[in-house]
Amino acid sequence: MKAPDLSVKSSSHKIMKFHEKVSRSIVKAVVYRMLILLSTAIISFLITHDYSTTFVLVVFVNIANMVLYYLHERFWDGIDWGKGKN
Repeated sequence: MKAPDLSVKSSSHKIMKFHEKVSRSIVKAVVYRMLILLSTAIISFLITHDYSTTFVLVVFVNIANMVLYYLHERFWDGIDWGKGKN
């Protein structure tokens, strides 16, 4: 599936590119982590059979993954490769 072209021609016919705002990257990271949180909790509990250990694992793993995902998104937003023509 091809990504939509978000380029816009201004009155001077220059191509303006839109980059994702920091707030959008943060919201995407939070929503993604919420979806993953449940699966992490289920798998952790099936392995540990302990609610306390499961809670600690879920909290720390998800905080670490949220930070890594955010950094990953910001890094890739700065790379033009695969975004289309300039």
